[in-house]
Amino acid sequence: MPLCFAFYGLLRKRLNVDAAAGLAVETLLLMPIVAVYFIWLAGNAEHSFRFADPENALLLSLAGFITTVPLVLFNIAARALSMTVLGIMQYLAPSISFLVGVFLYGEPLGQVQLMSFGLIWTALIIFTIDGVTRQRRLERQLGSDITGS
Repeated sequence: MPLCFAFYGLLRKRLNVDAAAGLAVETLLLMPIVAVYFIWLAGNAEHSFRFADPENALLLSLAGFITTVPLVLFNIAARALSMTVLGIMQYLAPSISFLVGVFLYGEPLGQVQLMSFGLIWTALIIFTIDGVTRQRRLERQLGSDITGS
């Protein structure tokens, strides 16, 4: 999944297509696959989209629209931000979900989960420090090249 999302982010950044048009193309490309899957689910009585329950049908109908907004915003951000910043930001959502699960919903936090979370964020901190150090070094080098010293 991370490789797929990284490739998707890189592709979206490199293509010169605005967010809404890109999302429309992505949706049209995936629609036949989703339609076949929905037909298969309906044929096997495994679908959840039942009109007998209007509240559930309304929520499922709105789910597509509600998930479109973050996708459009992500596409806009992917073109405006560097891949490094975008990559680091992709750790925020799962981290926030993790913290909400632990502190608001009382999910168990064992030693393995805590160590995994700590290792991931330690690696991100090291990566960030390295990136900032490289950027400062490059800026100093460019500054000395411009001044001729």
